[in-house]
Amino acid sequence: MLEQEWKNIGRGRLLMSHPDLFFVIKPDTESDAVPFSCSVCEFPMRTADDNHSFKAYGCCHLCTLRWAESRKADWIAGWRPSEEQVTDEIATRLCRVPKLSI
Repeated sequence: MLEQEWKNIGRGRLLMSHPDLFFVIKPDTESDAVPFSCSVCEFPMRTADDNHSFKAYGCCHLCTLRWAESRKADWIAGWRPSEEQVTDEIATRLCRVPKLSI
């Protein structure tokens, strides 16, 4: 298989034409990419707040509010919640009733 060449298309993005007739677009640097799920709680990263929190703390917005900002110095030094703390937090999140607007 021939190696495809990435082309810079501006605004920090690269484009490649795939042999199966579709295009792949990716950030030009890996550090710009936000993962699909949070590295702490494994919930999906869904909002702009999650993106901002990931770039600042490496986790979703809810984990930032719960742990990272309240223990900022410890967080920067590498502290992370225990598995039990994360499990308890997830159980609490799942019990909350979502806000619905009609």
